[in-house]
Amino acid sequence: MQLQDPFRVVPVRHLGHGFAIAAAFGPTIYLDTHDLLNTISTGYIIVHAVHRGMAVGGNSLGKVFFDTLIFDCLASALLPTFVTYHVRLFVRSIVSDTRVRCGIFRWMPVVFSLASLAFTWVHIDQLVDRVLDQTIRTL
Repeated sequence: MQLQDPFRVVPVRHLGHGFAIAAAFGPTIYLDTHDLLNTISTGYIIVHAVHRGMAVGGNSLGKVFFDTLIFDCLASALLPTFVTYHVRLFVRSIVSDTRVRCGIFRWMPVVFSLASLAFTWVHIDQLVDRVLDQTIRTL
């Protein structure tokens, strides 16, 4: 029986989504908060790759390290950030077309963007795993 990777278990897994969460909030939060979220995500990606590499050890250390690094760069940083950023822009464009001005409309793009992250992160992880299984993991 193989133990599950502790970095792929919720809530630890969501530490890697700092870039996507920062993109979801956009300009509604301070730059220091953006930096903090980006630092947490970067730290998660690096620590996860080092942990997996050290756990395997031996001749496979480099292979597992770079596999994990590529996985997290795609599944934690690039794809979720792309999705949340574009959902926020799309909802913001719809909301800005309405004539009603209310405080709720300021936060609506953020809510929809974070909801998109909540609904897509498992699917993104599975997609990246399948792509890596069919490409570099076969080497």
